[in-house]
Amino acid sequence: MVRKVNAKAPSMPATPPGEFLPDPEMMPCVTTEDHLARIQALGRKIEEHIRFMGTVATLPGTSAESRAKAVSAFHERLLILERGLAQTLEELRLG
Repeated sequence: MVRKVNAKAPSMPATPPGEFLPDPEMMPCVTTEDHLARIQALGRKIEEHIRFMGTVATLPGTSAESRAKAVSAFHERLLILERGLAQTLEELRLG
């Protein structure tokens, strides 16, 4: 008589090889607190970008033209962001 052995299935890794773990920032926010925490984290990232752009004059290996172009594009995008955020705040204030 042949006896069957119940072998334990090998445990699977949390993420299959070759796949990336989901970025926590890309996970959906569920609560207001989640949103506020993400807003603060984004604010810190934006501050880092702004600090970096403040050092662009000393950036090695880039031309003055490339630096000027990047600073101009960054400024334009910040303006667009600020206007959109200001509109959201105004809508909130108006109820």
